[in-house]
Amino acid sequence: MKRLHVHVAVEDLAQSTQFYSTLFASEPTVVKDDYVKWMLDDPRVNFAISTRPGRAAGVSHLGIQAEDEAELAEVYDRLARAERPTIEAKATTCCYAKSDKQWIADPQGVPWETFFTYGESTVYGEGSLARLKEIREAEAMPQAAPDPAGASAYCAPAGVTAAMDDAQIKEIVRARYGGIAEAAGADSCCAPASSCCGDTAAGTPADKSRQMGYSDAELAAVPDGANLGLGCGNPQGIAGLKPGEVVIDLGSGAGFDCFLAARQVGAGGRVIGVDMTHEMLKKARENAAKISAANVEFRLGELEHLPVADSTADAILSNCVINLVPDKAQVYRVMKAGGRLAISDVVNTAPLTPELQADAALLCGCIAGASPVERIESWLAQAGFVDVRVTPQPESRELVASWAPGRGIENFVASATVEARKPGISRG
Repeated sequence: MKRLHVHVAVEDLAQSTQFYSTLFASEPTVVKDDYVKWMLDDPRVNFAISTRPGRAAGVSHLGIQAEDEAELAEVYDRLARAERPTIEAKATTCCYAKSDKQWIADPQGVPWETFFTYGESTVYGEGSLARLKEIREAEAMPQAAPDPAGASAYCAPAGVTAAMDDAQIKEIVRARYGGIAEAAGADSCCAPASSCCGDTAAGTPADKSRQMGYSDAELAAVPDGANLGLGCGNPQGIAGLKPGEVVIDLGSGAGFDCFLAARQVGAGGRVIGVDMTHEMLKKARENAAKISAANVEFRLGELEHLPVADSTADAILSNCVINLVPDKAQVYRVMKAGGRLAISDVVNTAPLTPELQADAALLCGCIAGASPVERIESWLAQAGFVDVRVTPQPESRELVASWAPGRGIENFVASATVEARKPGISRG
């Protein structure tokens, strides 16, 4: 049974301790020089007060305390659907306790934590509230609205990537794919349908997807508007999905791969699409409604902070986005024991020229951000994966060339399949 958690910052700890002990008709269960806590059963509340230098008095944060890891996963799964940034803090020390927790802020900016405490600590600790505050402040800053037409044509002027940090690159990618989604939402046969890597060549999304390895039967099986011609391969071909499995699609876009996976896992299975672009998420949900896809859901989230509970997925799919995930351990944690990766992505086969490295449009399309096979294998091994196999696809040369005609990028990158497994035996 879970508890509500309330944490109040106070100016005079002794005075507040006396007040709350009287209010609750109960003595505190934890008393420190700067922290006091009551574990109440009527009402069922974990109520804490603390005094910390530089912290304003008042309600610090609210929360839900889980009794075990299963309850923690249940609540975290619900919060993940709230479409707010989350901060995960595994094995953190905070408030004289050792806990696993996640932080989220409500639309008013009130912080909430979900946590499971499994030990005591002799120090107060810091937790992750400061990082959540940074995100809330960043959200409050005014943002210039991207120009959809411009976003669908470019990522940014060439020659600027060297000066960008990860946040700037992310916003450029977000603006580009938001523009693609909006342009495709124009419900026109002539709406732009740029490929993953900035395709300017003629061709419908279906034509491009056939080049990536999708069959006519697969193309016919999804709702209109789900296939935007984005990607660099067909991860379905190596996924080996089975009825009843849980699948996560990283960078799910308008839902193309999610809907194909949903057919394979059946009514007893579940598919979760994760995308950081509001416009893509809206389009994917509209597509799901067209076919009443009850076993598919789409969540707003960044891949380095996946809005999915630990040990959820039997399989993880991705099509041309894994190079943009800085924290491969996030992918690892959401997989069940024995879970597997089935990824299509771009790999670097020869060092890019300075001109290609500096082109932000190619960065958005995974080309400038592509890594050599050996580096991808090393990243995945370091994250804990086994049976790692990265296989370049020589037959992708023509497809790759179409992403930037006349620039010779097919001499530097290739499409590849990436397979790996989390150790252990899946229990289904």
